[in-house]
Parts: sequence; C-alpha cells; structure tokens
Amino acid sequence: MVVVQLGPQERAALLRQHLDEGVPLTRLAAHAQVSVRTLQRWAAEYRADSSAAGLQRKARSDRGQRRLPAELIAVIEAWRCAARRRRPGSSTAGCAIWPRSAAGHPRATRACAA
Repeated sequence: MVVVQLGPQERAALLRQHLDEGVPLTRLAAHAQVSVRTLQRWAAEYRADSSAAGLQRKARSDRGQRRLPAELIAVIEAWRCAARRRRPGSSTAGCAIWPRSAAGHPRATRACAA
C-alpha cells in the first residue's frame, strides 16, 4: 500500500469538492486513499479556519514522552532476571542494573548477561 501525504493545498482542494460541489466524503476518501474519519477531521478544521494554513500537519503532543513508569521497569527487570535464574546454565550477572541512555530511557541491550 502506498501512503500518500497530501499537503494543505491538496487537502483544501478535496474539501472544497465536498463543501462546494457536494461530492460525498466516501468517494473523496477512496480517491485520496485516506480514511473517511480523516476527511471528517480535516473538514472540521477547514470549517473552523477556512484557509489551507489550518490544514497543516500537527506535531504530536506526546513527542518525546514515551517513558514507562519506574515501577513498571522494576517489575519487568525483576521478572526477566527471575526467568533467567530458572533456566539452567544462565548467568544472572547484570540483572540489578538496566543500562540507560543519557535521556533516561532503557537501552536496547541485554540487562541480564547470558
């Protein structure tokens, strides 16, 4: 499936077809390869601010906030290390510490050395 990203002018042109000419959103959605719900959101934004500038892509409000609570990380670490201890021949060295990046996120490394 090809993902098509429409700019604000293309979005406005689609919505004008719907608002001015009465073309159904379902037909426009199929033509533009976007969901009907997306077109409904764009239409609401366009009605509120009838310029193409109002149809700019919005930045995520949660950008950079993908952190797990410390309590959940501790539970995961304990479970992982306990599972390693149950396997014969596995080492538990390094189980107490989960390496972290400078930003405080757990790194994609092995917490418990095998």
